[in-house]
Amino acid sequence: INAEYGGFFGKMASQKDNQAGTEEEYIKSYVEQDGVWQTVKISVWGVASSIISQLRNGAEITKLSLPAVFLEPCSVLEIGAAKILGYFPTLYSIVNEEQPLNRMIMVTKWYLAAFRRVSYAKKPYNAVLGETHRCHITSGGSVAQFYAQQVSHHPPKSAFRVSNEALNLSIDALVGLEPKFHGNYVTIPSNGYLRITNSKYTEEYYCDKPIPDIIMNNVVWGTRSHEWTGTQIILCKKNQLEAKIEYSSTKVKGTITCLKTNKVLVTFQGGLNTDPVTGSIINEANETKFLLVDYAKESPAKLIYPSVSEMDPNHSLKIWREVTEAIVTNDLESADRAKEKVEKAQRERRATNTHFATSYFVKDEEDGQWKFSQCPEKRNITNNSN
Repeated sequence: INAEYGGFFGKMASQKDNQAGTEEEYIKSYVEQDGVWQTVKISVWGVASSIISQLRNGAEITKLSLPAVFLEPCSVLEIGAAKILGYFPTLYSIVNEEQPLNRMIMVTKWYLAAFRRVSYAKKPYNAVLGETHRCHITSGGSVAQFYAQQVSHHPPKSAFRVSNEALNLSIDALVGLEPKFHGNYVTIPSNGYLRITNSKYTEEYYCDKPIPDIIMNNVVWGTRSHEWTGTQIILCKKNQLEAKIEYSSTKVKGTITCLKTNKVLVTFQGGLNTDPVTGSIINEANETKFLLVDYAKESPAKLIYPSVSEMDPNHSLKIWREVTEAIVTNDLESADRAKEKVEKAQRERRATNTHFATSYFVKDEEDGQWKFSQCPEKRNITNNSN
């Protein structure tokens, strides 16, 4: 069966297995596609009564139960798949590049392409504790697998793993987001890490912030928008190279520096979505100009999901299925009821100390890091995990 579906969640799809003569069921995903949920008007007075008692200046959004009218029809884990896995093939050429500086340039290109400025009109679902997300892509004749899991709920933390075994290339990440409400805007600083491992050259590229910080403007009234903000550092200790990416509204600029000599080797600047990013390689004699990112040519690979029968019981698409179907059909009352069912089920699991069975990550008690397990096993995820 061809089970390829791109995008954010969505409607159910069934396909016929011609060989086996059986009908398999799939949940379609609508990651980063447009839909009616983006244009639904938010009535300030209509939703105020449901959240006003929870809000105060500086309150953490992750602890609020927001009505469906404020939500994108997707979990935060699905956004991770769209970005980290979807743009993973941009990194593939790194395994055949002999020059360390060129490899750092390729890593910087991947980061800029993966975290290009995308206009999320609303907020994704907060993943429930133990929620998983599994899919894969095929590109360049090889397969890359994606695993994600919500390993902590308060504070919220998501663990991610992407790997292409044929290329000995992988990405591990732990993403924590701390959204805070400030009247008509929301700040979303990130914490955790992102690590790219290129086993062919026994090197790692480490980011101490897995994604850029975000500011969401006009969340209650006015035209909603979001922008990346702050500074991102990518470090390769083995090669003593450091890339610095600085975000400012719709623009980006940065440098790649040799830490041994403290010399800037590359500068770059440009846009975050449509305007390309151009760079200059600096040497003693002159500067060599080059195109770092052409966003028009950087499109994500299509995510491929297992059938419903092959999905984990705690897969994002299963957990949020009723909520998503209601949002994409603009049935917000049903979406609110379905969302309450998901949240109630989570409260009951916490109260009875029960857990989802499938777990892809285990916490190392020595260093406190969440580490991917090659063979998923039935493990408990403690409610107070950090």
